[in-house]
Amino acid sequence: SKRGKPNITALYDRKVLKADDAIYLEEADLVIGLSVNGASRAYPLRIAASHFVVNDTLGGAPTAVTYYGIASSARAFERAPEVRPELWGIYKAGVVLTDGKGEVRWSHLTGEALTGGPSLQPLPAYQATWRDWRERHPDTTVLALPEGKYAPSGLGRKGFGGRGLPDGSSLPDFYKATLKGEIDPRLKPNALVLGVE
Repeated sequence: SKRGKPNITALYDRKVLKADDAIYLEEADLVIGLSVNGASRAYPLRIAASHFVVNDTLGGAPTAVTYYGIASSARAFERAPEVRPELWGIYKAGVVLTDGKGEVRWSHLTGEALTGGPSLQPLPAYQATWRDWRERHPDTTVLALPEGKYAPSGLGRKGFGGRGLPDGSSLPDFYKATLKGEIDPRLKPNALVLGVE
């Protein structure tokens, strides 16, 4: 069942900075990197974790960058100009996005339409340190720090693996119930992996 919509607002077409002007970022800070039509932009996790969704325009294309801190999952999607995803709520331990009107709901992980409407089209997104992203994309821009309280610099992966559950398991039962198939024993719980389609 739906666990309820937190009081979290998506960001829409926020101010961006040139890389050299992003003095609030440290080299080891984690960012979500996205390149579209030759333009690159970094979305710091400390901002993305507070809003779940950043609706933006990059390289002339409307985009939505999403981040769910508990699962350390970052995704990016191309969207129609009139579609501006926002957080609908948490359902079965996963983030569900909506179009704001409640007519369409999407999976944060796949962009698949769960109710009505077209699916969001995935774009390649990368989690990297600010230093690594800048080295690979020297002309990158970066989301400016909006007004408000944000996680301190150095936000790391704080998902289930960082909670140190007493039984040694990093995945609570309610989360395990959402998984398909068996848990692969070759990796430690909460190991960071790269998904390839």
